[in-house]
Formats: sequence, C-alpha cells, structure tokens
Amino acid sequence: MARVEYDYDESAETWPYFVITLLAVVLVPTTISYVSKIWSRSSSGRKAQVKKYATSFKASNHDQVSQLTGSKGSGNYFLFSDKTLVFLIVGWSLFLYVGYVIHTTELVADANVFDPWEILNIDSSATEKQIKSVYRKLSLKFHPDKLGSLSDEEKEDVETKFVLINKAYKALTDEITKENFLKYGHPDGPQSVTHGIALPKFLVDGKLASPVLVVIYISMIAIALPFVVAKWWDNVRSHTRHGLHIKTAAAFSSYIINNNPAKLINTETIIELISKAEELKSATNLSSEEIEELLLAQLNRVFFDSKKELQKLKVVSLVPKLINGLVDIAATFRNSELCVKAIEAQRYLIQAVNPTGCSDIEQLLQLPFVEKKEQVSKKIPVHTLGKLTTISDGEIADLVGIDKKNAAEVRSVASSIPVIKVLKAEFKIPGESVVTPQSNAHIVVKLLIKSPAQKGQAKVDDEKLEEKETFESLRDPFSIVQDQPVLACLPESPYFPVTVENSEYVNGWAVLLTVQRDGKLADSVDLLTRGSLSNLELSQKAYSDGEEVQVTTYKLKLNSPTPPTPGDYHFKLSFKSLSYLGSDLDIPLVMKVQEPPKVEDAGVYDIEDPEEDSIAGAMATLRGEKVKTADDDDDDSASDEEDLEIESDFTDINTDTEDEGEDK
Repeated sequence: MARVEYDYDESAETWPYFVITLLAVVLVPTTISYVSKIWSRSSSGRKAQVKKYATSFKASNHDQVSQLTGSKGSGNYFLFSDKTLVFLIVGWSLFLYVGYVIHTTELVADANVFDPWEILNIDSSATEKQIKSVYRKLSLKFHPDKLGSLSDEEKEDVETKFVLINKAYKALTDEITKENFLKYGHPDGPQSVTHGIALPKFLVDGKLASPVLVVIYISMIAIALPFVVAKWWDNVRSHTRHGLHIKTAAAFSSYIINNNPAKLINTETIIELISKAEELKSATNLSSEEIEELLLAQLNRVFFDSKKELQKLKVVSLVPKLINGLVDIAATFRNSELCVKAIEAQRYLIQAVNPTGCSDIEQLLQLPFVEKKEQVSKKIPVHTLGKLTTISDGEIADLVGIDKKNAAEVRSVASSIPVIKVLKAEFKIPGESVVTPQSNAHIVVKLLIKSPAQKGQAKVDDEKLEEKETFESLRDPFSIVQDQPVLACLPESPYFPVTVENSEYVNGWAVLLTVQRDGKLADSVDLLTRGSLSNLELSQKAYSDGEEVQVTTYKLKLNSPTPPTPGDYHFKLSFKSLSYLGSDLDIPLVMKVQEPPKVEDAGVYDIEDPEEDSIAGAMATLRGEKVKTADDDDDDSASDEEDLEIESDFTDINTDTEDEGEDK
C-alpha cells in the first residue's frame, strides 16, 4: 500500500497558481461586466460627444458640488469615485505580480516520476537489442569502479546515476521488475504518495501562524462567504429588476392606485412621494420629513453649512434614478400625467428652480449668474432661451440683472442648450408601404438637435430624410439608431452634482406616446439618447442652407400590435428633456391603418393556361378550368407575328440625324 506524505510549497511552485486562479475567477467576470457598462455609455465604440461650457460662474454650493463629484468641474470624477474600478486596478495589479512570480520561479522536477526511456536516453519504440547496447555503454561510463579522482559529491551523483540506469534496464527487460513498473509506475513497486499543499510550511506548522491560518479559514468559510451570499440574495430579493427597492416600488404603486384623479399633481407632490424612498433613507439615515425638507431647499436654492449641504446634494443626486423608477411604474398604469410631472420635477431639482411664482421666467433661471428670480426684469418681454439669443449683450445684462461683461457667457450657455426640431414622423412597418391591421409597427422620427439661437427651417435634402430598405435594415430596423453617437451632453447645472450613478438618467429626452382620445399612455416611456450635437456649432447661415446639418434618427418600437380595424388613430408624441427647461416638444401623430393592397395574380405574374394535351391540361379539364387549345396556339402565333411586324416597323425608323443629313 502506498505511503501518503504531505509536501509544503516552500519553493513557491504551487500557491501562485492557486492564487492566480482565484483572482481570475473574480476579476474576469467583473471586468467584463464593468467594460460592458462603460461600452454602453460610449455609443457602441464611438467616442461619446461631450459638450463643455465656457463659464466662470460658480454657484454658492460650488465647492460641495465639486467635492461630491470628485472634481473641480473637469469631469474626471469617474476615476476615483468608482469603487469597482479601484477594485479592478488593485486586483489586476496583484494578478500581474503573481504572474511574474510564476514566470520567474523554476519548477523542480518530481522525483517520484520514473521514466526508463528518458534515463537511458532512448526512444520508447527501441528494440531489446538497442536497449542492451545503450545499457552497456552507460554502465561502463558510470560504473563505480571507474570514478577515478572525483570528489565525494560527484561520486555520489555518478553512483545514483548508475543505480537508475540499472533500474531502467531491468524495468524494460526483467519480467518481475517490468511488471512492477507497469503496475505501480516504479520498478521497486508501490511508492509513497505526496500531496502538495499550496502554502509554505511555516503557515501551518508554525506556533503563531497556524492558529492565525485557522482563524482566517474559519472567517472566510464560516463568516465571510455566508455573509456575501446572504447579502447578494437579500439585495436580489429586495430590489426590482430595474434596481428599485421593493418598499419604494410598493410606495409608488400604492400612490398611483389610491390617488384621487381629481387631485392635481405638481412638483411638491412628486417631492413628497420621492422623499419616502427607501434608498434615500438608507443612504442618509434621515426621516422622510427631513429628506423632503432638503429637496425643497434644493428647489428654492437654500444653502446650508458645508456638512448639511453635502447631505442635501447627496439626496438630490439620487433623485434621477428614483424618478426613472417612478416613471416606469406609472407607465405600466398608463398614467401619462404622473410621468410628465415626475420628469418636470427632476428638471426643477437639477436646475434648482421652483416653478411656483416664476413659471414665465423659469427658462432664464437655469442660466449662469441668474441666482434669484428677483434679478429678472419684468420690463423686458423676454422669457425664453430663443428670444434671449436675439437681443444684445447690454439688453441681456439689463434683463437678468448682471454685469455686461458676463452677458456673453449667458448667451453662450443659452445657445448651447439643445432643443428639438422634428422634420418627419410616421408609423412604419418594415417591408410594407402602409400600416396594416394587427402588425408590429414602430415610429420613425427624423429630427434636428439644434441651438435655440438657430431660427427658421433648415433646407434639408430629402435624401437625409429617407431610409433605403436593405436586407440589413429589414432584419434590424433599429441598427441605424444604434450607429449614432451617444448624447453625452452633461447638463449645465451649477447647483446639481452629475455623478457616475446618475449621469445616464439626466441626458437626453424621455419620449411619451399618448392617445389623443383619453390622454393615457399608448406604450412604455422610451428615451432619446443617441444623435448628433454637431448642429449646435453651426452658424445661422450654415443652419439655413442645410448642407452641413446632421439629421438624427429616432425610432420607437411599439410593444402592442396595430389596431385590428382600418381607420385613423390619433396620438401625441412628446419629447420631454430630462435636465433642461424649455427643450420639450409635442407633435400630433396619426396612424392610418389600411388593409394591405390586393395583388391581381394574372396582371402581376401573367400565368398562362395549361395546354390541352398536357397532364396539367387534363387535370384542369377535370376541374372545369380553362385550357389552351390548338386554336389558341394559332392565335398566339399570329399575335407573335404581328408583334414582330410592329417591331420591324420601329426598327426601320432612321434615328441617326447625321446619316439623314448626308442622304439629303
């Protein structure tokens, strides 16, 4: 019976492989998940567009906003505020170090492995004659009687080699020795079995290290592992698939179900509802009332001391994700009013604007240097961004109560806030010329993302508004949308911290399709997050000419089939900006459902009747269908002859004007 021994990894041959395997198991899926998330934010490999604003304005809470975002307005907060990224950097650094250890460590050959062919330096297919010949030469070379003047150490090596040569020879020629070798892998029979432990000996046998190692094993297996699994399961069980806490989702659903339809919904209503979210309570350890107070303070531009201001901004930074969850739930109830009011409340919190009492000038309050509504003059009838860009710097300074030197910055920011101009919108079914009943349709919108300073209608070529139907477009009608860059235009929001966690909820527009008849949502709320921002840089002349204008394509996939009966169905398509005031757009949209056009078989395919004396003709005669007779063939021949005569008549016409002139 084999004797079992344990061998500790004193020479670092085993433990690096164990460690690097564990690191790979953790790092590879984490890296793939992280890269996928970053990739989805970067327009499928294209460089995301980032619009930077040149403004020297600093809000009263500028230091706290910069501290929360981890930057001084540079946008580099993504690097060190992301715990996953820090974990990956440390993990892969350790992975490379362990890989270096493996690369620089020499592996010691296993002494228990006995290979007679290698010892004799012969091929495994060598004959017995060849084996004997090699053995004689080696035995003479390494015979103990011929050691000569070698040192004791060298003599010992030669003797060991001589013993191995003899064992190898017997393992290949002697029957008993050969049987032991084939059965046990060694000519001497069963050998001791060594199990390697991927740890240095001192960690296990040491007086101090051994108890420490036991504590570490118990901590990892009995405490850490169950804790991680329980935490993961609790997180999965306590959150919806959209990442909303189940208590928060229950509170939102309860409000929608029990809300009185006669009661109007406003921004304060949304803030009161959001303040009950479990995410905000767990993040701040505050009550719903205290959270509501902080949100109202943000709305009214009330600033606190540094610590409380940071607390307020932390609460506000979490709101966009909660608003997104609220809109998703409201959409399942087809509650368009709650969706619109929730999106509006998000914009007011981002721009720190209270609509009460200043709804006519709210667009101006989101501009830099306009800190209070009392600054805006009522004597100048300008209330929109587009109108503001048409007046002089002096008039801008008088309008919003600032120094004339800052007016150019105000104009620049106002001109950089993107707005939408729809050029074409229609319902479409791939491969069909009309919208047919009970079909899977989608909405195609061709639009411009432009500056409020650009007036009038751009002269856009019809080619930019049309899509050529190819096999690829029929297979995936939305590929043209995915090929467009991401609208990574971070909002100009001096009072609001844009972080990694909320950036995806504050860019672009929410798209709502409502039924004109009852005002309810016709489908789920979608997002417009891809398109071109290059139009913002165009001059008025370049915009009007239309040659450099970039058209954005947006498509909304309808989850429900088209109506079962033909007719005109009226909808409203709304684009609601997620971060700006004054960038919304509503357009009417009519779905004309029609029966598919009928195809006349004879007219299109021109299928001839079968001949009378053919098998198909006989079958057609039995069915009472028309067949072609010999007379019909004569008529056809006559017709063909007439056609030939007509063709010859046309070919006789001389169309060469030069020859005609020469004849004359």
